[in-house]
Amino acid sequence: MLTKPEYPTLETICRYRQEYEIIKSLKHPYIIKAYELIHCDRRLAIVFENCQAKSLRDSLEERKFALEEILNFGIKAIDALNIVHQANVIHKDINPSNFLFNRHTGVLKLIDFDIATQLSKEQKSIQNYQSLEGTLAYISPEQTRRMNRSLDYRSDYYSLGVTLYELLTQRLPFNIQEPRSLIYSHLVKITLFCHSPKTIVISRFCNPCLISDYFIIS
Repeated sequence: MLTKPEYPTLETICRYRQEYEIIKSLKHPYIIKAYELIHCDRRLAIVFENCQAKSLRDSLEERKFALEEILNFGIKAIDALNIVHQANVIHKDINPSNFLFNRHTGVLKLIDFDIATQLSKEQKSIQNYQSLEGTLAYISPEQTRRMNRSLDYRSDYYSLGVTLYELLTQRLPFNIQEPRSLIYSHLVKITLFCHSPKTIVISRFCNPCLISDYFIIS
């Protein structure tokens, strides 16, 4: 992966170096491996493993996933996030585009630590979170900057809950394009989309991931 501008800014270079160092420190079969950080034609490049897989987003657009596949994905994703969080790292952009998946081999890799944050051993959360980062359809309420809350590892599980919901129902919990309305929905809405008995079960399965400790469902 190359830095996009031919003459990257200092901020871009620092982010690439940070991403490389974070991934290099995370050793787990469900997390992409970073082999080397090299200079290439005035730019930086991270050399990743070739795991013969494509993004979960592409796979989701091609076909419907079986329930067993989704449960298997969920287990592997939680295993990967457990390692990430044990290292005091918050990914901040969990969504189908940031998992590589091979349906034939079952290989799964968590990727893209571009906006991930490495906390110190004493620090367990990000205080005074100022910037809006991540993919809007999947971000946690804390990431919207509209809550008086610090950002911690639970944010990644909220985003994983949205991802699982989409895999199970072929739709997002909040199918809204306008950014402010979407952010508002993450803050105050819980939508079950209960159109069939199967969907009711799916919604109840996913909601604990989605609501974390922010909401109460009657």
